[in-house]
This record gives sequence, C-alpha cells and structure tokens, in this order.
Amino acid sequence: AFGNSLRELGLDYVDLYLIHWPVPSQNLYVQAWHEL
Repeated sequence: AFGNSLRELGLDYVDLYLIHWPVPSQNLYVQAWHEL
C-alpha cells in the first residue's frame, strides 16, 4: 500500500505516513509494526 501511495502521489518519499487501525479488537499491533 505504501508503494502504491508513493506512485499515485508521484513522490520518491513522504515525511509522514499515517496508519489507520480499523479493527483494534484483533490486538495485532506488534505484528503490524513489525511488518512496517
């Protein structure tokens, strides 16, 4: 998703990338950060 965002924006980098967490009940916060 990050790569797609860069391409769609026509940028090489971004200063801030916000992450939306729609299902906190799954409690996968640590796994999500490891993937990033």
